[in-house]
Amino acid sequence: MVNPQWVDTIFVRKGDFLSLSFSFNADYENAVQLYRSPEDNNWIDSRSNRGGAGPDFRLAPAKEDTWLYLIGWHKGAIYNPHLKWEQSKMRSVTDYPPRPVQKTVTSFEDGSDNDYDDVVCTYFITPRP
Repeated sequence: MVNPQWVDTIFVRKGDFLSLSFSFNADYENAVQLYRSPEDNNWIDSRSNRGGAGPDFRLAPAKEDTWLYLIGWHKGAIYNPHLKWEQSKMRSVTDYPPRPVQKTVTSFEDGSDNDYDDVVCTYFITPRP
């Protein structure tokens, strides 16, 4: 069961551009996944500190108004395939600079030290020209 207070909801208007980048700073196994619905088990993008941050995820331009959901997960060990994934606590800060680009930094905590840097996702929403 997903705790909604630890889900980052991303809204992208039709025609706008979305770019997400990821970084990891964790000893424990961590992952972050992007969903079309928080109740849906079928993610559309997934990154982990075992698989690597990979290239940026891009949605450009959105074909329709789109809601996306960013959820972090962790295990209480460096690597153990027998442990269950637990949802990570999340905090998010959005910056609206003078230009019309929205920058959001969402960080996740794996429960070991409350530094909220175990997974960091930075995303930009750029309005259509």
